[in-house]
This record gives sequence, C-alpha cells and structure tokens, in this order.
Amino acid sequence: MNNIWKYASLLMTAAVLSVSCGGDGGSTGIDPEPPVNVDGELTLTIDKDIIRNDGSDAAVLTVKMGETVLTEGVTFFDGDNKAMDITDFKFRTDKSGVYEIWASYLTFNTAKVSVTAVPAGMPETPADPQPEKTSFHRNVLLVQFTGTGCTNCPGMKTILKQVMEEEGMKDKIVKVSAHNYNEDDPAYLNKQQFPGAGGYPTISLDMIDFQALTTGLTYKHVVDWINERHAEEPAKAGIAASVTYADGSMVVKAVVKGAEESNVRVAAFLLENGIQGQQAGAGANDTEMNTHNESMRLADCGNGAAGHALGRLTAGQTAEYKFIWDLNGARQQWNLMPYGGTVWKAPVIENCYVVVCIYTPVAGGSDYCVNNAVVCPINGKVQFDYE
Repeated sequence: MNNIWKYASLLMTAAVLSVSCGGDGGSTGIDPEPPVNVDGELTLTIDKDIIRNDGSDAAVLTVKMGETVLTEGVTFFDGDNKAMDITDFKFRTDKSGVYEIWASYLTFNTAKVSVTAVPAGMPETPADPQPEKTSFHRNVLLVQFTGTGCTNCPGMKTILKQVMEEEGMKDKIVKVSAHNYNEDDPAYLNKQQFPGAGGYPTISLDMIDFQALTTGLTYKHVVDWINERHAEEPAKAGIAASVTYADGSMVVKAVVKGAEESNVRVAAFLLENGIQGQQAGAGANDTEMNTHNESMRLADCGNGAAGHALGRLTAGQTAEYKFIWDLNGARQQWNLMPYGGTVWKAPVIENCYVVVCIYTPVAGGSDYCVNNAVVCPINGKVQFDYE
C-alpha cells in the first residue's frame, strides 16, 4: 500500500510541473512517468573524473533510479545549485577547473560528483601483463638529503655515483635527491612538501633508515646497507603508473596491486635532471658536481609525508590514485613555495620524470615507511614489474 501511495504522489508531482526537467538536450518538455521501482535511490556516476579542457573530451554521466537508467527528465546542477546545460548526458568544457555536478529527477536529488578539467587529460590505465600474479619486484627508495650550500655533500655524491655503478644496484634502487638545505638552491624543495634531515649530507633508505655522512661511511658500507634493506622485506604491493602532461598541467595515475594483505599509502614525486647550480665544496669548473640530477621538484605525499591512504588491500586487489599538478609559475599553489617566498622556477619538462612509491606499516608500530617505488616517464607509462 505504501508503494501505491508513493507512486501516486510522484505522478501528481509530475502532472503539475509546468517546466521540463530535461538537462540532456533531448527532452520533449513532458516529464516522464517515474520508473516502476520508485523505492530505489537516485544516483549519479561518471565514467572518468578527469577530462581535457578542449571542449570535446567528455565525462559521461549516468543517472539511475534504483537499477533503472534514466535517459530523459533529468536536470543537472553545479556546486552553486545553478542549472547546467549538459547535452546527451556528457559533460564538456573549454575551461580548466574542478566542477561539481549533481542531478535532480522529479522530487529526488543525487549526491555531488566532481570532474576536473585540465589540458593534460586522463592518462590511460596501464594494462596488467599478468593479472593472475601477485609477486612483485621491489625497489628501495634511496633519498639523499643535500643542497648547494652543503660543503660535505660532494663526498656523498661521489659515493652514491660509485654505488649506482655497482652491478645489480640499479635493479634495487630508485634514487632521488631532496635539496632542502638552503633556500637559494635552484633545486630547493620546501620542507612543507618533504621533510628535511637532522644533518647534511644524509642518506635515507625507504624513509625509515637514515645515515649521516661521516668519515667512516664508505662505498662498501652503503652497498651492504642497501642490500640488507632490500632483503629485509618483500614488496607488499606492485605499482603501475601513467603520466600525461600538456600546457603546464600534469596528471599522474597510480594503480597499486596488493601482494599480501596490508594497509597501503601512495605518493608521487616530480624529478628533474640537469639543474645547474654552484655546489659548495666544488670548483667552479666542476661540471659533474655543479649539475644536479634526480632533484625532487615537487613532492605530493599527503599529511606527514607518508602518502595518501588507499586503504587495506588484499592480494590481487587494486586501488587507484590520481595526482593533478599545476606547474605553471603564475598559478602556483602555496605548498610549492619555499619558506622565504622565493619564486618557484618551473621545471624543464624535457628533463623531468615521475617517481611513484607506496608506504606500508612498519612492523610492530603505527608508522609507515616506503615499501616499493617505480619510475615513469612523462607522457608514458610503467606496468607492474612481477618477480
């Protein structure tokens, strides 16, 4: 009996409406009869939440009453509750920005969805080459904390160069440099983006083990240390990634696949090679020391620099996270600026690449450390690397 009265009420509402609710461009001006299942919830979903701002790329909107797809009689609204003209249930725009959209049908409203329009558009998801597998190659994230004002950093740079030339080391390490020692460094990275070290120079493995450079820190010590850390735990998840860049905007899509049940967090870094800057402790003509590679220009790693939460993944389960970066100097976000307010110089994209890493819980504690990392080229992709 309740369903009959509810159905009748909806028919009466439809009868007295004088204006069509159509927002799809195909409305005839006559409101449709409500679907048979009037007890269902009105929902709005989108096929992608990032589109290019070229006026042709579109996010397809699907509105359902319960399990019934609605094709007419729907009105769309923006975040300010203003009606939107959306043709054929496809949202397009020629302006960058984040757009909130919700839908109304008769007396029902949906929750809001968000679509981000940027020049770069949505990266393609890398295909899984072996979907049945859950055993992944693991890379240790090696961070050297440095700066052009650090007089002892050339010694660390020399040791790490020798380490990277050691056979097999490149297959175990993703190496990055965090220049957060002095603010006039051309590769300076704000400590609000990525934490500094207790002293300089310092090396970190997986953001859990730290070693300050001392006279006793040798090439062999570092190699042994890396091998021990690499063998200490297996990869708890694999990482696939894809990157698009256009007109100052970059979108990084990370797909993480569990190897075992674990809480997982994800972060991404934009790195640049070939930055020129006079290094303290090096001669003016020392090209190698005055050229700074693998320099972290942007770190998007969430609160506490421990990544963005993906939740608990089981073996074989996947989760996605998308990073959207505006790299135009005129439209910087506050967290891209050094403490002193020095203007952030935009990276040279031709010299850049992206590192994506995951964080998992430290055994016996509530902290997180890096468990795996991969390198992805700009406008390229990297697939899962299985053992």
